Amino acid sequence: MKDKINCLFIPFLFVFLGLMLAYTFLNWLLFIKFEIFSVETFILNFLVPVCLTGIFAWFILRRRFKILKLTVRKGDWTNFYSFMLWIILSIPLVISQEYLISASGKLKELNSIKDINKSRIEKYYTLKNHFIDKTALGIHTDITVTGKRNTNYNMHWYIAVPIFESPEDTVLRQVRPLAWVGIQYNKTIRNNLSQTEKNRTYQEFATESQASFALEDFTDFSYLARMKYADVEDDFLIAVGKNPYYYPSDLLFTMVHQPFELRNGNKLNWIAGMIIFGSFVWFIMLSIPEINRRELKRFKTDKKNVISKFRL
Repeated sequence: MKDKINCLFIPFLFVFLGLMLAYTFLNWLLFIKFEIFSVETFILNFLVPVCLTGIFAWFILRRRFKILKLTVRKGDWTNFYSFMLWIILSIPLVISQEYLISASGKLKELNSIKDINKSRIEKYYTLKNHFIDKTALGIHTDITVTGKRNTNYNMHWYIAVPIFESPEDTVLRQVRPLAWVGIQYNKTIRNNLSQTEKNRTYQEFATESQASFALEDFTDFSYLARMKYADVEDDFLIAVGKNPYYYPSDLLFTMVHQPFELRNGNKLNWIAGMIIFGSFVWFIMLSIPEINRRELKRFKTDKKNVISKFRL
């Protein structure tokens, strides 16, 4: 077991923790702190972590599996071990990026939205005085087809309304809003329904969305969370541009109703739990197969040769 720990488990821990620390730090530095350019959250928080962990699981650490006897009469377990390693590495890294987004950013208190440009734009805000003009809404509707073999028919309503300091700012519509609040309504049905059924369902969805918006209380929220441009995929900006009264601006927020202290949920506990659980599962998996002594000897010889070259 000592050889398994030295050759497979310890390198796994280095990769596991190294990826967590290095990628999370770079993500925070480049795309949260300095915002060098906009990238969709899905790419940064899911696609890149999954690709990085896949490279290590399938092309780097997989080479060390030769020292294990994973080929048996019933088949070869190498692909299964690579897949499980990929999953074990991916899940905590993905959760870490979600935690990074919610944990980063300060809650800044403003007297009104008019003060928002007096200092660096933050992610979270509270407003002592505010008025959200529901009568000046902009609406953008969109329908997308997703899923394997285009099985899902997705209906979206994106609504944007302007934020002011007081109702007096809306008199004669002369004050340009500095920021907007976005609300989204979604519904998904099967794509194999007839066009008549789709049209009927869409009309029901539109009526429900209008009713929900009419009941929305824009005075009852804990704080505002800024949307990143890449996250809205132009849809909310299109909605802003469709309002009939005001010139558009690109500062968008969502209303958050829970206390600021609860924004991270249990993500930190999930990260710690998945690191411990994943390490335990991988340790158990390594303890099952026998050692391939010939490949182990070859691996150690190659390792010594590499070390000796660096020493020279």
